[in-house]
Amino acid sequence: MGRSVRRRRRRVMLVLVVVGAVALGAWGLGAAVRHADANATGSAIPGGTSLDPSAFASGACQAFAPTSGDRGLTVFLDAGHGGIDPGGVGTTEAGQS
Repeated sequence: MGRSVRRRRRRVMLVLVVVGAVALGAWGLGAAVRHADANATGSAIPGGTSLDPSAFASGACQAFAPTSGDRGLTVFLDAGHGGIDPGGVGTTEAGQS
């Protein structure tokens, strides 16, 4: 068996392994998305409280139309991730933040 035949076989095996790994990854991702969709009940979190939208500054809450389809889901972004806001603590020229 020549070198070129062995190289070709190795290359074919490598391609098969990569294709298999990609297929398994895509299948796992699809299963995770299906699982997340099945668990999305749209119900409120126990102990959660509703906020009055008038408490927010004008333009703080924005609604955008879906780019394609409408799955009826709402996404809320919290840039502070629940922690201390570094721009909201400390002392400024105007006084306490």
